Amino acid sequence: ANKEAVRNAGGIPLAVGLLTSGNRDTQRDALQLMLALCSEAECVEALVAAGAVPALVGVLASQDDVVQSRAAQVVNALSASQRALDALV
Repeated sequence: ANKEAVRNAGGIPLAVGLLTSGNRDTQRDALQLMLALCSEAECVEALVAAGAVPALVGVLASQDDVVQSRAAQVVNALSASQRALDALV
């Protein structure tokens, strides 16, 4: 129910947008939220639609190990979506 509330309130595009912030704590928190959202197919589709894949690819180059690790976990979780895989190519 909380994941649906985040999605319905427009939280997914906001979380994706936070990945471009220069603040690593903000990026870490956004990635943690995105990872939690990946357990629901509707949220996965919303993440992809919000541009999560290119944003995640961008933060994979982060100097912060936690940001890199969480971004890789989210990419892995999104890989269940054909739409996400298409966005990676």
